[in-house]
Amino acid sequence: MYDLNHIYKVGNLIATLRLEKGMSQSELGLILGVTNKAVSRWETGRGYPDTALLLKLAEVLEITVDELLKGELSSTAQNRKSFNHNIDYKAERALFARFSLTLIPLFAFFAWIILIGMIPNDFMQGLNYGETWFVVFFLPAMLYEISCVILGIFFSLKIHKRKDMKLPLKILICIASFVGFGFYHLAIYFYLVIRFIKARIQAKKFV
Repeated sequence: MYDLNHIYKVGNLIATLRLEKGMSQSELGLILGVTNKAVSRWETGRGYPDTALLLKLAEVLEITVDELLKGELSSTAQNRKSFNHNIDYKAERALFARFSLTLIPLFAFFAWIILIGMIPNDFMQGLNYGETWFVVFFLPAMLYEISCVILGIFFSLKIHKRKDMKLPLKILICIASFVGFGFYHLAIYFYLVIRFIKARIQAKKFV
């Protein structure tokens, strides 16, 4: 039998890893087929997971059964945890790639301008001043803003899931995705480039 201190130690590990994954007690309980009260008892040291649940619980928490039974991570797992806490290469790569999508409306706008320049003058001369202004500027500008809003919403929903970024930083990046290209957008873009490069360098060192 494990002593009370050990049970508390195991419960604390379960609670810590669950919170790091952004899971509620109910969500963890649903995966394991137990109630949220059972999970609460484990985490507060008033109970201990059934032997039949240990393997599944370890898989969900992404640790070994031995680590779960000991109530502490191995040195290798601690190093991996420290690395992932500092910077996650896959997460940073996804963040950079998604933010890069916000450049699509800008490239589409430039492509439209180039296309307009290739249209025969006879066609443009057949339009009055208002129609020319609408075709050349208003329509592409309107589509540009709509695209920025759509991509901004998509990006905001994705970055909302990041647990390693503070809310003010998320808000600043989301604003840039809505605004579209400009000095502010460019500054955020280069900031994410630096984060991505740093993550890549650390990932290579870790491997």
